[in-house]
Amino acid sequence: RSMLHFYGIDAALGREDYDFLDRNAFEIATTTRSNWEVGAYVGLINSDLTFSARIRGVYGSFHEAAGEGEACRTFAETGQVKCLKGPDGRPLRKKNGLVSFETRHLFKVNEDNKIGVAPQVTYRLENKSIGIEVPVYLSPDKDGTLSGGIKFGYNSKSENSKKDDFAVGLFVGVPFS
Repeated sequence: RSMLHFYGIDAALGREDYDFLDRNAFEIATTTRSNWEVGAYVGLINSDLTFSARIRGVYGSFHEAAGEGEACRTFAETGQVKCLKGPDGRPLRKKNGLVSFETRHLFKVNEDNKIGVAPQVTYRLENKSIGIEVPVYLSPDKDGTLSGGIKFGYNSKSENSKKDDFAVGLFVGVPFS
């Protein structure tokens, strides 16, 4: 039995406008920042297409709005006080990265029924957290393609979060491939 090996790189570059409170000019100003991301992956698919595995790494830079702030001024000629609220300063540059490992398994229950499982483990570098998603595909569409089921999720506590998060949900319309 032979395996198909695959690999690749991908990249994304975008520009986004950010509003912020400019205290010196006493206005809500807008600035444009560039965000980028570069990824690489390698994987394999078995010959009968019932199993695949992929490892992926991503690194990039993005911007995040500063925390909310408020500035107030009293105008001498009218005595009126005017206040502005918004992100307090220009957006902050952040770096992010992740490493993920994903597999996909297709199991035949009998000649007419299949179950698909696509577990993925992700380690996020910026907050040192681990995420696990396990979608279980149970529901075939009109063509017999698995396209719905139950998804289990877990995110470990991180530098920003005090507790672990668990989730269970239903999904429909996402094909298993």
